[in-house]
Amino acid sequence: MGETWHPLDLRRRASEGPKDGELVALHIIEKAGRKSNYYEVGRFKTLHGRAFFEGVHTHSYGFRLNERSHVSWLRLPEDKTGHGAQ
Repeated sequence: MGETWHPLDLRRRASEGPKDGELVALHIIEKAGRKSNYYEVGRFKTLHGRAFFEGVHTHSYGFRLNERSHVSWLRLPEDKTGHGAQ
């Protein structure tokens, strides 16, 4: 596949991605506290100028970045129905 993880920059999301509705994986590394490392799969959407991420297994939530976490994203292939690879 050869896809590359990209740092998530919400200020440049319109030009660099991920775009609204695109199926993506997020790799979230929290540097402080528990120092957890986890992945989320879902889609971004914009409401009233704010970015929201709707995960496959989670509800929609407002997305905020801070100095305590590093987030990268990877575009995922869609299946024929547009619901993501199964």
